[in-house]
Amino acid sequence: MNQVEQSKPATAGQAHTDNCCGSGCHTTATSKNNGPPPEGANKVLYRIDRMDCPVEEQLIRKKLEPMPGVARLDFNLFARELAVYHRLDNTRQVADALESIGMSPVLIEAGVPAAAISTAMDRKTKLLLVLGGLAAVAAEAAAWITGQEESWLVMALSALSILTVGLPTLKKGWIALKNLTLN
Repeated sequence: MNQVEQSKPATAGQAHTDNCCGSGCHTTATSKNNGPPPEGANKVLYRIDRMDCPVEEQLIRKKLEPMPGVARLDFNLFARELAVYHRLDNTRQVADALESIGMSPVLIEAGVPAAAISTAMDRKTKLLLVLGGLAAVAAEAAAWITGQEESWLVMALSALSILTVGLPTLKKGWIALKNLTLN
């Protein structure tokens, strides 16, 4: 990943309502531009497709703000962009810290417009969703037909449904728990 300091100004405040991280997380996600850049700080801008609500913002703040050389963080949750104002020789440690919490940052080069955020599911996600749904329906049908809700077949189909559809949620939960950021 090429680490280039950015000179692009942070965008003006944009807001949207997002049911971001599951039920109960209804909030207004506003970009946070805290004025002019800190004195002597450089700026690097990242696109983080997995950052779409204040829970991820909190996780990122907890990871990056204590880092020596990080002066300020500006978030634009709507555009899924993070501006890091820093006094570092190399911003690789910032990218590594973001990777460590599962955020997969993509550097946005100065003057190059960011690619549009894809709202479509990829083929693998669709397949896992269909497989998980079919397994859940099959588990319910097996329990209803046999009258044995605790049979090995019902348990196996239920486990298959959870594993195929629930792993991304379990992964986010584990990262949050590991970083003591509960949601």
